[in-house]
Amino acid sequence: MRSKTRSGLAHGVRWARACRGRARSSAFRRIGKCTGYGLPAAPRLAPLRDEGVLVAASGGIFHNLRLFDVRDTTPLLWTSRFRNRLNARILKGALSALADWPALGDDAALSIPTPEHYLPRLYAVAMARDGNALEFFNDDVIGSLSMTSLIIGTA
Repeated sequence: MRSKTRSGLAHGVRWARACRGRARSSAFRRIGKCTGYGLPAAPRLAPLRDEGVLVAASGGIFHNLRLFDVRDTTPLLWTSRFRNRLNARILKGALSALADWPALGDDAALSIPTPEHYLPRLYAVAMARDGNALEFFNDDVIGSLSMTSLIIGTA
């Protein structure tokens, strides 16, 4: 997707001029090629918030659709456990621990079979400043997926 406003949407992350001063807008993997999943660039985007730019990281924070059963949406034990671990790390601002999700063990491996829905959330977390309020909403686990959402700072 191209935009005349020099901003783009990269698999759920709204951003502008993130990589070497040039806007890129395609699949999230292109950001990864630019800056190693783009996470080091995320804090540099924080000043955009001061300019009134809304940064939205959309998509489910994690899911394993292969293990999702529409007939039984009871949260699976590992999904609830992993959601709780993620939320605790988000509240602590533990970006490096969040970014190294394979090191988070078996629950992470089951919850994040591919990272394209998980990593965009880290952009938003990386843009949080000290003292920003963090508010979770839509924080339910449904079977093998979580659509946990987060508001950072105040509008």
